[in-house]
Amino acid sequence: MYTLPVSDEDHQLRNQQRCVICAVGPWSRLTMHLVICIIVCGLAIAGPVLARERKIVVLGDSNTAGWGVGEGEAFPSRLESKLRRRGQAVQVLNAGVPGDTTGGMLSRVDESVPSGTELVIVQGGYNDLVNGVPPRQMIGNLRTILSKLHGRHIKTVLCGSFYKYWDAVGRRLAASSHSTFAPGVTCYDPRYKGFDGLHMSADGHEVVAARLERLVGSNSESRPRSAHGRDGAAKRTVKIGRRARSES
Repeated sequence: MYTLPVSDEDHQLRNQQRCVICAVGPWSRLTMHLVICIIVCGLAIAGPVLARERKIVVLGDSNTAGWGVGEGEAFPSRLESKLRRRGQAVQVLNAGVPGDTTGGMLSRVDESVPSGTELVIVQGGYNDLVNGVPPRQMIGNLRTILSKLHGRHIKTVLCGSFYKYWDAVGRRLAASSHSTFAPGVTCYDPRYKGFDGLHMSADGHEVVAARLERLVGSNSESRPRSAHGRDGAAKRTVKIGRRARSES
């Protein structure tokens, strides 16, 4: 087989190329390995940080939705801001629907509470009274809501009402449903009423957000702190008047 003659200049050029490959090749591979390690380590560190973001849902009616003040001024949004200022990576979802009853909340609880939710605050019941829903049915709806969430390993906070007798029933219901009870004034303060004399003003939402911050702002691995107050009415029978103004 005939081979083309190679000049001394060609030999010299090829030797230079080999030297460059030998010198750069290992360093390029080392650099590539270092870059890959940095990326992998970065993902390994960032992954748990992102996974630690708490997801809280507030399931309720028009006061939860922010009727009269807007969703951005409602207590769920304010609660998220307060928890974030404490350095917590948290997302608070507003699942309030104006005019909703506990039956309506029950029918949409699976849809309103997405996968990965850590805590649900349940606030409602007023519209049941307005619409003449029997107290036993309302309590049954709430019990089922709490049970469904407990079955999904989601912690819950059950809000009471500004009807003092309902707080006694709500406290017992929470205790039997693996839930934390929050007295009515925690989630609704009648001293801060808006333009319609029923729904909370922006100041009221701020007050409620501050109270809930103290309640649910604990470490995500622990259960929300109890908001139970010492109340001698714990064993009273529920007596809820039906004279109330309808929520929008």
